[in-house]
Amino acid sequence: MYVMVRLKFTFAIVTSALIIISCSKDEPDTTFEGTWLYSASEKRNCSDTEKNSGKSNEFIFSTPCNSEARFLCSYEKFVFNGTTYSRNSSSTLFAIPISSNDRGDFTISGSSLTICKELSSGEQECKDMEYSISGNTMSLAYKNAETGCLEINYYSKQ
Repeated sequence: MYVMVRLKFTFAIVTSALIIISCSKDEPDTTFEGTWLYSASEKRNCSDTEKNSGKSNEFIFSTPCNSEARFLCSYEKFVFNGTTYSRNSSSTLFAIPISSNDRGDFTISGSSLTICKELSSGEQECKDMEYSISGNTMSLAYKNAETGCLEINYYSKQ
C-alpha cells in the first residue's frame, strides 16, 4: 500500500513539472483577441497584372498619421475583444489627412472572419475575409471587387 501511494505521489509531481515546463512564455501568442497593428500589404492575382505587388511595408507606420509629419502615410489598428472589434485608421495622401474609427461585431468560422460595422443609417455593413495567424503576425485576405486583386494585409500583435 505504501509503495502504491509513493508511486502515485511521484507520478503527480513528475506530471506537474512537465506541465509547468511545457508552458513556456517564449512561445508566440497565436490567440486572435488583442491589439493588432498594420505592418505590411500585398496584392495578388489582379485583373490588371501591373497592380500585383509583393509584400511591402512602404509608407506604413506604427503611429497615427497627420499632415505635418508625413507626406504619404498609412496606419491601422484593430482591437478584437470577445465578439466585438474597434478599428482606428489614418492616412495622409500628399499631406491631406484622412481618418476613420469604427466599431462592430465579428465572427470566426474556421479560417473565415466576418466583421460588421453599424452605419449611421442603423444598417450593418459586413466584410468577409480569410485570416491566418503565424506567431505574432496575422494576415487578413479579401478580394477587392473593383480591382479583382486578392489583397492581403498583415498585422503585428502588440
